[in-house]
Amino acid sequence: MVCAGEPENACGGCTPLDPVPGDPCGVCGRVVCDGAEATVCADRPPNVCGGCTDPGFEPGDPCEVCGEQAVVECSAFNEPVCPIAHLLNRCGGCTPLTAVPGTPCGNCGFIACTADGEGTRCLDPCR
Repeated sequence: MVCAGEPENACGGCTPLDPVPGDPCGVCGRVVCDGAEATVCADRPPNVCGGCTDPGFEPGDPCEVCGEQAVVECSAFNEPVCPIAHLLNRCGGCTPLTAVPGTPCGNCGFIACTADGEGTRCLDPCR
């Protein structure tokens, strides 16, 4: 589409949009395109804890982290969480880490998590 004197908007039209797609709206919604020249709020109700994420589990559901069993509960941020998630290491795994991700290593590198989250390695482009 060619817009006379104006750049194309985020929905593919020429009319300036306000609000723009992606803006928060309603209780738990986001603004989406309603055709090429308009936007609309695609709202949804909050989860059972009052937050806006949809984690796929609810308070009372069983959960397991690093072999430990617990029951999902509502967090202080109104989201369902497994209360023993603190057992995870900084890489999202269960194994204790030998180095802290993000710290310097080698000549000009930094410690990074392995893909499985169970360890760390030095990413040093200067080697």
